[in-house]
Amino acid sequence: MKRLVPHDPHWAALFEGEAETLSGRLGPTLVQAHHIGSTAIPLIPAKPVIDILLEVTSVMAVDRHARDFTAMGYEVRGEYGIRRRRYFSKRAGANYPGFHVHAYQVGDPEILRHVAFCRYLQMKPEIAAEYAELKSTLCDADGVLFANFQDEKKPWVDEMAQKALRFLTQEIGEKTPCS
Repeated sequence: MKRLVPHDPHWAALFEGEAETLSGRLGPTLVQAHHIGSTAIPLIPAKPVIDILLEVTSVMAVDRHARDFTAMGYEVRGEYGIRRRRYFSKRAGANYPGFHVHAYQVGDPEILRHVAFCRYLQMKPEIAAEYAELKSTLCDADGVLFANFQDEKKPWVDEMAQKALRFLTQEIGEKTPCS
């Protein structure tokens, strides 16, 4: 049963720790790790699963690290429905949240889209509040997500991702919101 929980300020440190562990395992294959998804956006509810986006030299190089991911407790999922991505998931434990790792080769447009979306909501609390409100309409009073949660929020997320890209590149002049 998937459920939304209030934002936990410890999620940032948990991301940092997991990113450091991933860096140690992947070595030079890993170029940069980004904390993405709702756990990266303060003050909004989220599923207790930390999303990590890895910019890597090559997704084929990531494939060669499948045993490393398995040794860290991840399930290797391959592209998992999204071309050019490698996806890994780790279930939550008693004292830590779950983790989803999305690996893309440097330069893939999905990197910019994901990172820009998070940056935009971090910089625009009124938009983050709108997202929090949308999410609250897609779960019951106990925070249990409705089955159509992903499908229902997708149009809003896609629209905001486009606005985020425009805002970061045109209005504040960032050429690479990923940095």
